[in-house]
Amino acid sequence: MKTLSVRSAVHLILHVCVLVSLIACRENTSDKAEPLPEASKPLTTSQLKVLAEVKFTSHANMELAVDIANQGGGPAYLSVYSKYSQNENAHWVINYESRLLASYMINNQVQQEFATPQHLSHLLVQVWFYDDRAPLSKEIRINPQQSIVF
Repeated sequence: MKTLSVRSAVHLILHVCVLVSLIACRENTSDKAEPLPEASKPLTTSQLKVLAEVKFTSHANMELAVDIANQGGGPAYLSVYSKYSQNENAHWVINYESRLLASYMINNQVQQEFATPQHLSHLLVQVWFYDDRAPLSKEIRINPQQSIVF
């Protein structure tokens, strides 16, 4: 009777392990998934049905008129922001990346139309003067037409 060397025994064990792994990975026909019934198949966009009243708009147009004649007029710079808060000192803390409108004001009045996201209800309007006057700020409720007199 022939005895196996340690090296041959290790090779034999490795071959058996590889063979067992390959058999375990083989496709088992009894585990195949059944096709989805018709009712649970995903819908395509063209198959969707929606009521005619549903509007798929993500924004609304707003017309903003600002008058700074009572403040001595311009030139000034108008900004409208959507993300802001007021701190405990009643100062505005503004996320300047949320600016929806930026416009110069050469005259005492400016009128601008811009889009506002549907999920917003209020905006912060600021007027910055080019001289040493303090900026003017006012929180407004979003309406299709809004006028502000500072």
